[in-house]
Amino acid sequence: MTQPNLLVIVSDQFCLDAISAYRQYFHDPAWGCHWVETPNLDRMVAGGTSFLLNHSVNPVCSPARSAIFTGRMPLETGVTRNEIGIDRKVPNLAQWFESYSDLRSIYCGKWHAGGKWGNPQLEGPHRIPGFEAIPIMCYGEIGRAHV
Repeated sequence: MTQPNLLVIVSDQFCLDAISAYRQYFHDPAWGCHWVETPNLDRMVAGGTSFLLNHSVNPVCSPARSAIFTGRMPLETGVTRNEIGIDRKVPNLAQWFESYSDLRSIYCGKWHAGGKWGNPQLEGPHRIPGFEAIPIMCYGEIGRAHV
């Protein structure tokens, strides 16, 4: 049996009713964007496992993300507000995979789990422990980008 891939997509202000594959659960026109089609997300829903009843442990971005990436409550991660990094003694998901599996952990996008890892890098001060990072272009760099 082949080992499954695990893909975690974290976005801000994104509701379940914004994915067209879940339209069947949201009949009332007050819910969602019934005219929007999300074929790529729909394929992932059809070929994977979905969790329909999820709730954030915290309404603030960094504490909520610290919980997602550690499996611990924000009080345990030390991230009780934005701009605070996860306590170094608390392993994140990638560090757990590194210790207990042969999964490769790659991160792309804004970290927003506090600390200096706002825009992850492969090496240096912005490396997220346990993750390889796919660097992203920051908004301020768009004008200077050479394609």
